[in-house]
Amino acid sequence: MFALEFLNFAYNVEEYVSRSEVFYQSPFNVLSPERGVGVGLATGTVPGDVYGGISVGYLPFSFHLKVYRSGEILITTLPDTTAPPSEDNVPEVVDRVRFGAYEGRVGAFKPFGKTLKVAAAVKFIYAGAGKYGSGVGGGIDVAFLYSPLSLLDLYAGIKNAATSPVVWSTGRREFALPLVDLRARVKVYGSTYLLFGGEYSPDGRGFSPLRDGFLSLRASFWRMDVYAGLVEGKGRLGLSYNHGRGKFSFGTSYHLDFGYSFLGSVSFRM
Repeated sequence: MFALEFLNFAYNVEEYVSRSEVFYQSPFNVLSPERGVGVGLATGTVPGDVYGGISVGYLPFSFHLKVYRSGEILITTLPDTTAPPSEDNVPEVVDRVRFGAYEGRVGAFKPFGKTLKVAAAVKFIYAGAGKYGSGVGGGIDVAFLYSPLSLLDLYAGIKNAATSPVVWSTGRREFALPLVDLRARVKVYGSTYLLFGGEYSPDGRGFSPLRDGFLSLRASFWRMDVYAGLVEGKGRLGLSYNHGRGKFSFGTSYHLDFGYSFLGSVSFRM
């Protein structure tokens, strides 16, 4: 599986829960980076799987590092490799391995007037699976934020607009196809916003509204931000508390097959 699939997660709670990060200035944002540092960590019910990252915003640039470390992945084989698994041909565990994937990214943005922002990021990927090999690759992402009205913001992003193959030490090559990300934010009332959108890639899987779309709501009051949504077919809920130059966030989601996942992030403005 392509290494980027393990890194295509959001370690910032607001982005994970509501897909709203692109519309707000913060150290996590590539389009509107704010001078500061953001750190996020996430885990779930799968033992040993931990992922997170750090983001540093320094106008007009931003720097990001993502890390994914899996728990023990079982390597199995069949006693009879010519037959499918069955009660008489039970898979046997022959080894265990931990998978790791890492992504470093440098981004920059440019405003064009008061209504348009354009950003681009260059990324480098490294993935490793112990004695089973390692791979490296890179790519370019681009993004656009258009705000034609005070009540409406439109976002378009293209991940892997240009990508090199991930070349594994085993000789295998894997490619990442472009992923188009479209979002809209509509002001409902005061500091309450409705957000919706979806992703599409020409990778053959097509487009499923439940899997690839999202719908969320975000509201702010006092020092709190509350957001909830249906993202990637999962119900998600998050809460942020703003204190001085710091912002502390916690979020969770539940999946029928995988159980609960939990995320926490903190950012400090300079």
